[in-house]
Amino acid sequence: MANSTPLSENQISIATFSIGGMSCASCSAFVEKTLSRTPGVISASVNLTSEKALVKFNPEITSITRLVRSVEGAGYTATEVAQDKLPNSTSQLSSNQQELNDIRKKLIVAGVLAALVMPLSMLGMFPAYHELSHSKVLDYIQLILTLPIIVYSGGHFYRKAFAAAKHGSFSMDTLISVGTGSALLYSSFITMNSSIEGGHTYFDTSATIIALILLGNYLEKRAKSRANSALSALAALQPRTARIIASDGIEKTISVDQLMPGDIAIIRAGENIPADGVVVEGFSAVNESMLTGESLPIEKSVGDIVRGATLNTSGSFRMKVSEIGANSVLGQIMRLVEQAQSSKAPIQRLADKVSGIFVPIVISIAIVTFIVWLIAGADISFALKASIAVLIIACPCALGLATPAAVTVATGRAAAAGILFRDAESIERAGNISTLVIDKTGTLTLGQPSVHIVFVAENLIASETLPLVLALESRSTHPLAEAVAKYCKSQSIEPAKISETEEFPGRGLAGESNDNRILAGNMRLMQDNNVEMTDEITKAYKDISSQGMSVIMVAVNSKAVICFGIADTLRPTAAHDIALLKNMGLNIIMLTGDTESAAREIARQAGITTVISGVLPYEKSEHIARLQQGGGIIAMAGDGINDAPALAQADVAFAMGSGTSAAIETASVTLIGGTIGGIAGAIDISRRTMRTIRQNLFFAFFYNILGIPIAAGVFFVWFGVLLDPMFAAAAMAASSVSVVTNSLRLRR
Repeated sequence: MANSTPLSENQISIATFSIGGMSCASCSAFVEKTLSRTPGVISASVNLTSEKALVKFNPEITSITRLVRSVEGAGYTATEVAQDKLPNSTSQLSSNQQELNDIRKKLIVAGVLAALVMPLSMLGMFPAYHELSHSKVLDYIQLILTLPIIVYSGGHFYRKAFAAAKHGSFSMDTLISVGTGSALLYSSFITMNSSIEGGHTYFDTSATIIALILLGNYLEKRAKSRANSALSALAALQPRTARIIASDGIEKTISVDQLMPGDIAIIRAGENIPADGVVVEGFSAVNESMLTGESLPIEKSVGDIVRGATLNTSGSFRMKVSEIGANSVLGQIMRLVEQAQSSKAPIQRLADKVSGIFVPIVISIAIVTFIVWLIAGADISFALKASIAVLIIACPCALGLATPAAVTVATGRAAAAGILFRDAESIERAGNISTLVIDKTGTLTLGQPSVHIVFVAENLIASETLPLVLALESRSTHPLAEAVAKYCKSQSIEPAKISETEEFPGRGLAGESNDNRILAGNMRLMQDNNVEMTDEITKAYKDISSQGMSVIMVAVNSKAVICFGIADTLRPTAAHDIALLKNMGLNIIMLTGDTESAAREIARQAGITTVISGVLPYEKSEHIARLQQGGGIIAMAGDGINDAPALAQADVAFAMGSGTSAAIETASVTLIGGTIGGIAGAIDISRRTMRTIRQNLFFAFFYNILGIPIAAGVFFVWFGVLLDPMFAAAAMAASSVSVVTNSLRLRR
């Protein structure tokens, strides 16, 4: 890395590039190395399957233009993916189709000409053409037919191999170029040297190998397009136009790109919502399955939030646009998916290391094969044939696609289910979780607690104290405080004037009003402030607590006067989700700042036996750290600001999509649906993805370990088996297609 000086987050720029021309792991590794060596680049990650590069750089040292030039200098193309708007699915599909069309044209030329060269090379097998097969005329015809294949159909292999060689690098293109080029040069030498009569030529080998490799590239590109379809499918959900109320009050249809925050949009039944916003008029039901994975429509009325790309199933309404493009929920989902697809899983490091040294080793093996067979007494044609077969069959395409193909498909499939992995490492780690620590409020429960019991001390008029309570609790965003404030408002009272409020994390608040000091919080806050507890208040506290409710106590001038009994509601699917996670072999622990009795009651309903309660926000991360000391992969699921330190400490962090941005930004996995059922889904996807990656890697390694010795002629000594270079090309192409096809099973 050119830039080693630590930088703050606001000094770092992140850019995503679409990379063209990559064909194997060596290509992606070469592009990644080229970008990493560019001055000012902090880190670079290139994904072969998605053909994207994610680059972090110092904008004071380098620029987008310089990064593009670095990639182009290496023989590839780079186009920045705009971050301020949604990807254009039509443009992306058009680009992919253009590449497919280009490969198809080259394949047709190579296929037709190779089909002519092949029978010409075999004429010698027929007695009637024996004399013709030994003439130079036939060789010249094959040369003329082969040259367009080399120059047009396979020219890009040679150009990229040359560009890589200038930078001291090797790739699949190097192997193809050396293999087919050596066959062409040898055959051309035989053809043009008048002193050599009847020498065997290998024009058919060069022509057929390039045709077969192009066929493999075409099939592989089609399969990779399917693997990359998730982002295009998400982008396609956004409508191209929006109907708005113009400033003159007239209804007007505009391009969705022209939408601005504050616009009033009209949404009719059966239409996709163009952007994020708030309903200002009307009533409807919206299908949010593209966000949450849940197919049941959700009713929306005035004041409710609606999300772009979701489907309005019935009724019509008007909405005020709040977020557009990349700032919308859809934009954020697509950005996370794209970043995850561009990242690398730790398991890929092995493949990257092997790919980095693989091509030079293969070239060495090919040279040794050629020399050994010559020493063993074989003619130059036999030795050349064996060495070319080694070069062609050893192309590390399958090895390079093994991990990124699976990761690309998995992240797209997960996003469709409302599960957003931050990066490939999160996918790998999620499947190995041993212990899952779950926050209670907003995670296991709905996070909407309400007041069920109000106990007021004798000789006290509630209406005199509730204005103080309302004024104080309105200053807090804690769910329990909000529940108390909501109850006070329901009593049709006005808040008192309050000043000098102070918050005690995990305990409550204090404030001053007309020389009165008010405290509102849990028993710990009361004890810390030496609040006087009468027998009746103490009994009320115990009675409410025994029912599994949280208790908010209010004290005025160091004397407890009111107890609020507050209860949250367990999510409808929580018990089922916990049972599912247990069946997956996870140890489940509830970690909450709530009282033990309230926590135990919710845990009982959910089916959780291990509960850690009364924990302050900063103590949550300490508990996670202690669990990590016992070994295993520790995961944390939460949704609040107070969960952020614990989420950051955990090996794998799950954030509810309905939670705070602090929790989501800290998380390894964001669950858009906001339920812990998504955790089981994430773990299942992780385990299936890693199983697929291991299958791909085994196949890729096994293919090369078995294929190279056969191509080198090791088995020829005992069994007379020698792999023809053309069959080697077919096998190499088939291996790449099979790895991508195996990864596509993750879509199901």
